[in-house]
Amino acid sequence: MDNTNLTLIMMAGLPGAGKTTLSKELGNDLGWQVINKDEYKEALMKRGLGDDESSREAYEESFRLVFSTLLDKRKSVILDSAALQPFIVDRAKEIVQYVERAQLKVILLVASRDLRDYRIRSRPPQITKIPFNPATEAEYYECFKHLPPRTKIINTIKTIEECKELAEDYLMSSITTENDKADMLVSIRASIASEPFEMAMT
Repeated sequence: MDNTNLTLIMMAGLPGAGKTTLSKELGNDLGWQVINKDEYKEALMKRGLGDDESSREAYEESFRLVFSTLLDKRKSVILDSAALQPFIVDRAKEIVQYVERAQLKVILLVASRDLRDYRIRSRPPQITKIPFNPATEAEYYECFKHLPPRTKIINTIKTIEECKELAEDYLMSSITTENDKADMLVSIRASIASEPFEMAMT
């Protein structure tokens, strides 16, 4: 990818929205490292840590790896995480502000509750348990109102190839997460209006 800036891609979305699938595909296409927070959490829980402690430690380890990859290796990186808490966005912003010529780009993946539930039932049990499962588009977006401006929203009713194309177009663009907050709201409203909330990413 012809981009002079280092990039931290932060995936966001509820379980079953397609974050890990798209992260792996983008990582393979772009040659960027993918850091999956849940993999570290699973390892920590197997060592006997509780859910909350393992989650905190997994985020800390993920951010250490993100920072090292950007600063020491001078390579772009993808963080696969639900990004449900504001501190996650804040830490990502701090990292890119510290690393020279680094930028943050956030991709929010959305899918209907029925589709998310279907995907979750179709895969092995997951470590991360999120105690809510919004039924409507408005409730889903409410979970992510803390995301920064110009977050890219992709409804994963599309095929994986279509999702990758949308994501890579966004990564190639000059759009960053530092623009007007209103753009996030406009993008959300446009997504609600134009995208049916059904079907599956294949």
